[in-house]
Amino acid sequence: MNTLYLMNSIDLSNNDLSGVVSKELTCLFRLGTLNLSMNHLTGNIPEKIGKLHWVETLDLSLNQLSGTIPLSMSYFTSLSYLNLSHNNLSGKIPSSNQFSTLNDPSIFEGNAALCGLPLINKCIDDDKIPHFNYGGGEGKDNEDEDEFEMF
Repeated sequence: MNTLYLMNSIDLSNNDLSGVVSKELTCLFRLGTLNLSMNHLTGNIPEKIGKLHWVETLDLSLNQLSGTIPLSMSYFTSLSYLNLSHNNLSGKIPSSNQFSTLNDPSIFEGNAALCGLPLINKCIDDDKIPHFNYGGGEGKDNEDEDEFEMF
């Protein structure tokens, strides 16, 4: 019997791990703590990381993660601690939902290509920020609804 989905805490910090963050982690929907800091992880943060609805603590700092912060992370509702500092993340920091309450710039420091609040780096051209289309609808009303269908 596989009970791995019941796991509620993973701390693999400072373990000299390398490679990409496994997208299979997003299947651990009861996870409350995920700490992968101080490793050598590369690649993007998994797009469906927002499936971790119960995550309260997420620390991916001090790695070499790249790409944008997944929009799905703005769907977290229980997040009380986030640290994405000292990676190679880029683009605009999400500003909706719980991300609007994250006003400590140290969460994002050390990512020279990140822009938007709470950082002082303003986003120069919003047209160059990736836009996500998760479903068949057109228009603003359907966009919000389709975003939730990605889970």
